[in-house]
Amino acid sequence: MGDNMSKGTMVISLDTELAWGTIDKPDSYQNNLEDYKKTREIIDKILVLFIEKNISATWAFVGHLLLESCKEKNDIKHPDYIRTNFSHYKNDWFKMDPASNIEEEPLWYGKDIVEKVINSDVYQEIASHSFAHLLYGNSETKKETAISDLEEFEKAINDYNIDCKSFVFPRNQVGFIDELKKFSYITYRGEEPSWYDGFSRYPKKVAHMVDQFFAITPPVVEPVNNDGLLNIPASMLYLSMDGFRKYIPLKSRINKAKKGINSAIKKGKIFHFWFHPFNLATAPDKLIPGLEEIIDYANEMRKSNKLEIKTMGETAEEFLED
Repeated sequence: MGDNMSKGTMVISLDTELAWGTIDKPDSYQNNLEDYKKTREIIDKILVLFIEKNISATWAFVGHLLLESCKEKNDIKHPDYIRTNFSHYKNDWFKMDPASNIEEEPLWYGKDIVEKVINSDVYQEIASHSFAHLLYGNSETKKETAISDLEEFEKAINDYNIDCKSFVFPRNQVGFIDELKKFSYITYRGEEPSWYDGFSRYPKKVAHMVDQFFAITPPVVEPVNNDGLLNIPASMLYLSMDGFRKYIPLKSRINKAKKGINSAIKKGKIFHFWFHPFNLATAPDKLIPGLEEIIDYANEMRKSNKLEIKTMGETAEEFLED
């Protein structure tokens, strides 16, 4: 791909999950609750920014957010969903699902958000982030559970008349590629390659901080055809500003992204930039203007004909046609 492309490409993907990212982490749910409550407002601002700047992005939704409501049947939530018993989470996977509706529990349902994204004046791609934030790459996850999760997502998206082509794995844990191919997906976001991949846990954390603080150029990627399913690996997560991450200056994030864009242009590759909308809720007054600065820079490059900005689906279709 590097040889055929005279331009770089930027792909933006957003893991849109509200509270579902903590379905197996009740403590994280409590810790992040205030940020989740602000996420709708953040999504509105991101969408306004994308429309204003003419940016098409890939919004990977947890399928349960496509529902307006759900309720228990015979005391079981989502009885058709085949369970896996995980060692890290002893409860039923849907224990935290309120089995309620969007009015009463807006952090678990998001039909309004999906409709806003679909009806945006600038095209936005709707992708899957699984139905229930299932960990596809966990060695304990049963094949039946993965299939069940894919089926429930299909049911949920049927109401929207959308052909969903792209898949983003919860926590970037890749798994069950063959099952994915049996549905209509053509592409997924693979794990981000990094120079400190082989490090053990503590040195890895230190290396991550160094990498972010000094805005080391992120990897730019080429799609990998995985038996007809295209892997478009991640390049850079736009970091939140909570915990230790608040010590990383905003400027480092912006510079890192600009370096990624420049590298994609220079090498004719893809800079795959991603985040969760709730990440921006940790410091919206900084992170939203920071995102705008990154997008303005990408737009400058696009106007000078050096960069294309495309969704995962658009990138995959073009690549698979070649």
